[in-house]
Amino acid sequence: MQLMLTRQNIDYKRIRIVRILVTFNNNNTNYGTGFFIGSHGLILTCAHVILGKDFKFVKKDKEFIDAQGAGNQEKAANYHLLLTNNIKVKLEDGTFRQVNLEKINPDYDIALLRVTEVNFDHPYFKVNKAMEPYLGEDISFYGFPSVLGHTPDNSPFVVNRSIISTFPEVEIAGGKYLHMQINATTIGGISGAPIFKGNENTVVGIINGNYHWALNNIVCRSDNGDRVLSTKVPLGIGYATSMKVINENTDIFSN
Repeated sequence: MQLMLTRQNIDYKRIRIVRILVTFNNNNTNYGTGFFIGSHGLILTCAHVILGKDFKFVKKDKEFIDAQGAGNQEKAANYHLLLTNNIKVKLEDGTFRQVNLEKINPDYDIALLRVTEVNFDHPYFKVNKAMEPYLGEDISFYGFPSVLGHTPDNSPFVVNRSIISTFPEVEIAGGKYLHMQINATTIGGISGAPIFKGNENTVVGIINGNYHWALNNIVCRSDNGDRVLSTKVPLGIGYATSMKVINENTDIFSN
């Protein structure tokens, strides 16, 4: 039986999901999706959205190597503070809020943000930290991927449906651990999107990567100089982390 998503169900989710825009000190930007998990402005997203790149690349940066900290979490937090100008989120009503990094675990590609506004209150999702979807189960996920004709700050809200195809232990944007593999195309901007079983409203996972074909090292030569181009093509395979894995392996949900 095909998964049915109602307007009421989608609208419930839309108000709790945000677009994340990160500006770095060198004026570079990054963007992704996040979602509220606490009434006082707590937002969950991917670590690579906040850091600007996958952890395997962050670890090679001199700023990370030199960062103070007893482990990857502390070093990633200090790396973020050193290189980041600001993070803001765009709410469903079109308004923006400034947020700060509350916690980050780059090994499991997860970050917790908090809206800086005092007494901020907002609807949020419940999170299922004990269960994850089974093989073949229908899932849905929602967020702000790149859309033709739109910039990162105005791309439209997108609805996706898929199934869980397998649970590979693989390195995607964090370290090597058990991921959920889904048969859906996940492209830039959708990282941090919440995953739900069917049309339920409780979060069971978070999108954090995809599988591409081809490489990033094609050189295009012109009168204006050489440019390195990406020929990567998404192959309709996405990856996600379950809330259960995050709960069992990180302190993101601890007070």
